[in-house]
Amino acid sequence: MKQSSIVKRIPNILLMVFATLSCMLMVLSVQVYQKTALLTKANAKSRTIGLYLTNRFQQADNMESLKVMECDDSDCVLIREDDCWTYLYLDGGMLKESIQPVNTPFQKSLGDGLVEVTALHFQLVENGIQFFWLDDNQMVHTQTVMLRHRGGVTDESSE
Repeated sequence: MKQSSIVKRIPNILLMVFATLSCMLMVLSVQVYQKTALLTKANAKSRTIGLYLTNRFQQADNMESLKVMECDDSDCVLIREDDCWTYLYLDGGMLKESIQPVNTPFQKSLGDGLVEVTALHFQLVENGIQFFWLDDNQMVHTQTVMLRHRGGVTDESSE
């Protein structure tokens, strides 16, 4: 009689095991999805930084239009555009851009925040500009933009 009652309970036991395993699988899949979503967001931000800076440097397309210098203890890129300078710099954990007239001193407070960045460094190379940045996970990203028109290299940070 005991065997028949156990046999009758097998479908219920199997159902409970299936339900428990299904719940565990759901919890694990939610964790995997959350991690994937966070990594995707971080990668999208890094691509945004790289693409934005690449486009800005390619718009200048001339080494004579670019300067790398230090602006208040951080690297700064200046892009000459007609009668103004476009400053790209790091301020308070934000990549900022500021457009200011040529004959005025740099004012950090006039910049517009573009995207959060942990660290940012610029360096002029022989025929382009190289830049490095850190994302939220402290991963280092490097990108080099080669310019078609070399011109003269202007690097005021080494003077």
